[in-house]
Amino acid sequence: MIKITLVDDTDLSIVGSGQQAYTYGLFSKVANYAEVVLITQSLREPSRLSWASEIKVVKCLPGRLGVNLCSHTSLPEIVSLAKDSDAIIAEHIYGINRWAPLASRFLHIPFVYHSHGNEIEVCKTVKQKLFIFPIEKYMYKSSDFIVAISETTLINAIKTYKLSGKRYAVLPPGLREVHCANNQGFRDKLRLWGVKDDELIVVMHGFMDYGPNADALNMLIKLSNNTRERYGIVFIIAGRSSKLRLGWVTKDILYIGFLRDIDELLCIADAAITPIISGTGVHMKVIDYLSAGLPLIATPKALEGLPAQALTGYPLLLIKYSDINNIDIGKLIKKFLLQKRGPFSGQAKLPTYDVLARFFLNIIYDVIR
Repeated sequence: MIKITLVDDTDLSIVGSGQQAYTYGLFSKVANYAEVVLITQSLREPSRLSWASEIKVVKCLPGRLGVNLCSHTSLPEIVSLAKDSDAIIAEHIYGINRWAPLASRFLHIPFVYHSHGNEIEVCKTVKQKLFIFPIEKYMYKSSDFIVAISETTLINAIKTYKLSGKRYAVLPPGLREVHCANNQGFRDKLRLWGVKDDELIVVMHGFMDYGPNADALNMLIKLSNNTRERYGIVFIIAGRSSKLRLGWVTKDILYIGFLRDIDELLCIADAAITPIISGTGVHMKVIDYLSAGLPLIATPKALEGLPAQALTGYPLLLIKYSDINNIDIGKLIKKFLLQKRGPFSGQAKLPTYDVLARFFLNIIYDVIR
């Protein structure tokens, strides 16, 4: 059995969505076939990571220093834990991840960079780009193999960072199991917010302070003009935010905060919406909706990175950015949901994480040969 050291600055024990969901889904299955050592900066619930053979939490410096470099002990701690490993894998470009390429060179073992998207693509200012460019380039250039979340991510990285000659593969996110048990309790909570049983519930979730998600919420605010009063449609938003207050954002949009188990929300929804206009990689919230089989209202940007055949026959309402000022979103959704509504209404043509784990390990075997 091979041994992999996984370096990730995020807390995988609080899965949420985004990068953590992808990493958790993949490596919890990889651990069925290989030994996985996890090195991280943050860990609140280690019991949820029982698939890792060993976990090391590296104490980082506070604030920007922690985000940029973690601490002066990062390199020796990675080296110590990874010394018997067959490969080191980094999942991001911040904090402790930046020491992973150096540790691999010190130990003379391969370094695999698992790219969830190109950070340079979400930079909005020249200052941000000047800061991110050399760091992201370094992570890509230092790798013995690149695993990218989508063809688009890979192509853009090759062009931006001149990666000719690099070995790479695309590994998209997989469908996960969504568990719908007793939904009555969550429905009761929504009633306390004033949501009526006969109202159609359209959901969106994610870390709402993150630029692309904040942009999506602003887009939804523009689109949802009296949809509750005219069509009985309520938009429910879930996810962490330091800026939003719990409660009604508008007459049509209810913000309910962070949910430990997002399936509670997915299982009572009639549909999901992703009015995304920015961002990079594959949007993991979309994978959650597809895993739940929810009818999906989406912009083309939200579907970026997904294989073209993945949504063949799936209940999908596509909204073009150029049309937003000329459409009645409530009317469109109402008509859309007359055809199919609720969880498991569709089946996306995407692999499971178990299939992806075996493909990923084939890559690792090839790299360490």
